[in-house]
Amino acid sequence: MEREKLRTCWFAYSAEDAKAAQAELDELAASGWELEELEFVTARFRRTDTPRVCWVEPARWRSAGRKDTERRAEYLELCREAGWELMDESRGLWYFRAEEGTSPAPIQTDETVEWETVWRKVLFDRAWNLLFIGIFWTVHFWVRAVWHGFFLWEPLLSNHALGITAILQVLLLAEVAYGIYLVRYRHRCRRAVGERKPFPVPGRAGARLRGSFHLGVGVMIAAAFLLMLSGAEEGQTSYLEDYGGYTRQTSSIFAEHRTYRLFQDGRIWAEIYDCRVSWLAERICGDLLALEADGEQVERQRHYHPAVIPEPAELGFDRAWSYYAGDISGVILRQGDQVIRVEAEKVDLTDGDILLQLRERLFEPPNHSTE
Repeated sequence: MEREKLRTCWFAYSAEDAKAAQAELDELAASGWELEELEFVTARFRRTDTPRVCWVEPARWRSAGRKDTERRAEYLELCREAGWELMDESRGLWYFRAEEGTSPAPIQTDETVEWETVWRKVLFDRAWNLLFIGIFWTVHFWVRAVWHGFFLWEPLLSNHALGITAILQVLLLAEVAYGIYLVRYRHRCRRAVGERKPFPVPGRAGARLRGSFHLGVGVMIAAAFLLMLSGAEEGQTSYLEDYGGYTRQTSSIFAEHRTYRLFQDGRIWAEIYDCRVSWLAERICGDLLALEADGEQVERQRHYHPAVIPEPAELGFDRAWSYYAGDISGVILRQGDQVIRVEAEKVDLTDGDILLQLRERLFEPPNHSTE
């Protein structure tokens, strides 16, 4: 019998959706349900013959400063004197409930005053914060990546890096989309006040989705962290004997990438990109050619030679380029969707016997099976 008098339902609203929360509380009160307690993303209601009504509005004066503390106390005292008790504060919203045996008037009765004192600043701050976070960090992430010599296709060489990058970008784009919605909703509210109409009430489904936004953010950040942990060993450097060189390998749904570097008995550096799609092989070829001609990039990636411009060469591959810088020779080769860059010291990589060895050792038949 007691269970029939209690009801728990999903009830997660953000500050901008106070009107949607108010509409749901009014609807439940009309059906005999009184708000009893707010939990993390749910609320508990109790059935009663005379449910006490509630009032919801964005919380203000939330800082710990003296002025905000005093204003907050004065406002809550005025609400208490008017018959409203502050029941809870959740997700940037104040939940007031009428005191027992009273039917107080709504706290806000004039839309113009409510707009100027409550909604104008609340919606502006929320939209600005979301747009700033989304746009600034998206631009910052990619600009810094390019500035520090990373290529836009590098995350495609590792499933873990690809997953983490995708999650972070989805989060940032969601922030931007959320901010754009708030800008549009703020415009609707301002227009409604100008036309002396009630504030627009957001749809319940959309409001609940936005109320769960931060929960979704937490889940996605946790997923990115788990991806990072599970991929900690991927791409790790395996050193050769006496640290005379190293090998490294990564794999993804787009490509397999292998690196071999030797420091003893003459420097040798080979990179093999076994791409699964032709456009990626084309992009990698173009960027590798541009890199060799960029002095800063060459120095940043420790190529041990000055900038050079690779020249097209006929070396028996689909496409090939060669370059020389002092004792170092280099080739960039493409065969189908496989791309190889090799640099060696005191070795002519365009020699026929050397090219035959490269073809036999490096241009292996692609293995695109997934385990």
